Amino acid sequence: MLTAQVTVIILLRNIQAAQIAREVDGGVELLGKGEVELILPEELSFTIKSPGPFDGIAKMCYAAQTNSHRKQYYRHGYHNRVGKCPEGTCILLISDEFRAHGLRTQRRGSVVHYQFADYNDDMWCPRLVYNGHQNFTILQVPQAPLIVNGASLPKEQVAQGTNNLKWVIVICALLILLALLIIIVGIWICMHSKKKQTSVKHFHQPSQSRKSHCKTSPAVISPVSSKRHQSRRCVQLNSSNSANNIENV
Repeated sequence: MLTAQVTVIILLRNIQAAQIAREVDGGVELLGKGEVELILPEELSFTIKSPGPFDGIAKMCYAAQTNSHRKQYYRHGYHNRVGKCPEGTCILLISDEFRAHGLRTQRRGSVVHYQFADYNDDMWCPRLVYNGHQNFTILQVPQAPLIVNGASLPKEQVAQGTNNLKWVIVICALLILLALLIIIVGIWICMHSKKKQTSVKHFHQPSQSRKSHCKTSPAVISPVSSKRHQSRRCVQLNSSNSANNIENV
C-alpha cells in the first residue's frame, strides 16, 4: 500500500514537471525548473495571481546582451548579473508582492504586475531578443500562478511538451501496475508459505495410540465361598481318615 502511494506521488510530481511552461489565457504560465523559449511582445512583464501575500519566490535567468555597445557599464557590473545564472544571462527575482529585483511592482486588484525596465539598461542587463524570441532558465517558481503576459510558446515546443507528458503518464501508469503486481505476488507467497508450514506441522505430529491400560484388580473372595471351601476341605479330611481306619483294621 505504501509503495502504491509513493508511486502516485511520484506520478503527480512528474506530470507537473513534465512541462516547464504552458499556454494559458493571457500568456504563458511558468510551472517549474528548466530552460524554456518564449515568444514575447515588445515589453516583458509578469503577473502573479494572488489576492494577498503568496508563498515562495520567483527566480529566473533571461538571455542578456553580453556584447552590448554599452560595455562601459560592465566595468561597474549590472545589478542583476549574479553567479547563480548561466553565462550570458542575468537574473530576475520576485521576493513578494512589493519587492522585485530587476522589475517594477504594482498591485492591480487581485493580481500583482511586474514590469521589466527596458529603458533602464544602465542598471539591468539588456535583454537578448531575436525576432520576438527569448530564452529563459527557470530556477524557482512561487506557490501561485506566475504568468508571462502576452507570451506564447513555439509550436514545436508545445508538441514536444505534449509528447513528453504522454510518455510520463504511460511510464508512471506502468510503475503503478508493477507495484500492485509486486504487492499481490508478495501476499500470495506469504499465504502459501503459512499454509505449507501448517500442513508440515500436522504431518510430523506423532500419533498417540490409545492404549487401554487395564489394571488387574485383586480377586476378592466372598465369605460364602470361603466357608464352602472349608467345608469341602473338612469332608476330604474326614474321608481320608475313615479310609485309613479301615485299612488299619
